Amino acid sequence: MSDANETAAWLRDAARGAGPIDLLTPHPSLDLDDGYLIQDRMLDDRCRNGEVLVGAAVAAIGRTTPPAMPADEPLYRWLTDAMHVDAGTALARSSLLRPRVRPEIAFIVDRDLDDPATSAADVMAACTAVLPALVVVDYRLRQPVVRPADVVAVCAATSRFVLGGLPVDLDDVDLRTSHCVLEHNGAAVTTATDAELPGHPADAVAWLVRRLVSRGECVESGMVVLSGGLRGSVAVDAGDTVTARFDRIGDVQLWCR
Repeated sequence: MSDANETAAWLRDAARGAGPIDLLTPHPSLDLDDGYLIQDRMLDDRCRNGEVLVGAAVAAIGRTTPPAMPADEPLYRWLTDAMHVDAGTALARSSLLRPRVRPEIAFIVDRDLDDPATSAADVMAACTAVLPALVVVDYRLRQPVVRPADVVAVCAATSRFVLGGLPVDLDDVDLRTSHCVLEHNGAAVTTATDAELPGHPADAVAWLVRRLVSRGECVESGMVVLSGGLRGSVAVDAGDTVTARFDRIGDVQLWCR
């Protein structure tokens, strides 16, 4: 895509406000690889401005985008330190348009994952621990029917995440049967017992590694990987508090101002 830099700059500027964002309509043939290229250019720009790459997030798009959007695989987006909301720090709701918060399981990677045949077992061996997490997805696209490439680019510009609790050793927990209660202002709104992505949460991380390796990238030691999100999310406004209570890995909370 010859003008990925210009598109990334336009999207970066649009994301600085809190208004809706149009599809990348000047590019009718935009495909998924183009969307990732735009995301990479935005990441380059963030890093030039002092942000640090800290990880990546997998998303099962069937629950975060319109059903009319064709897709045959999950999506991923990069995470920087500026997207991280420290536990106990309020999220500025005014900087977002239509934010929804969902629970996640975060993997702490202890060594590089760069094998094109990476499996869930490889991920479990390479990760020291997991943490409870919340991810904030601000779905800003104005149009109801979109392409995966638009979602990749736009969500990469507007996401936030928070980590909570103490790291839990992977040898001490069965993530396949773990469940989570999502609370909104103290009231339980959903019990997340079924991951969006099939199989073990580590399968999602393994998919991410294979996808990155196919693009000449990898998951590096020290990164955090959000593994795809459990079922259930809640819209938030100023003054709201969202808490995810995992039965085996602890709690994480986010409040908005």
